[in-house]
Amino acid sequence: MLYNGLENDLKTFAEFIYIYETSIKFKSKVDEFGLISQKAAQLFKKNIQPKVKYATKNEIADFIDESKKQSLFFTKDNNAQIFCFCRHLRNSFGHALLRKERQKLYITDKYRGKETAKGHLDYHDVIDFIVMIIKDYKNKNK
Repeated sequence: MLYNGLENDLKTFAEFIYIYETSIKFKSKVDEFGLISQKAAQLFKKNIQPKVKYATKNEIADFIDESKKQSLFFTKDNNAQIFCFCRHLRNSFGHALLRKERQKLYITDKYRGKETAKGHLDYHDVIDFIVMIIKDYKNKNK
């Protein structure tokens, strides 16, 4: 599977990483994300947040994908959950750990050999979130 199934999405993820590195990573509060993209913040709250959960590194290591309410676990830092999600998504792609299989996006992030994010989300939910960030970023930076 070429590029972990993400061959058609490379440009989208590259743009997301650029925006993450220049804008997103410097913010930390929920209301600050609205300054980046109010619509993406709404998409996160509706489609992604119910499926993610903070967890310890041990819980992540023991995570077995069964039909639970949450399908993506990741570690917490001092930022709001939407920013933690963006960081783990950026790292997963940037370290070639992100992969698409069927209509699921499998997100894995590691730090010093230990997983800090593990699980999956609906591919379209994540892509819609990223595309909205990109669209709003371009509109604000013309």
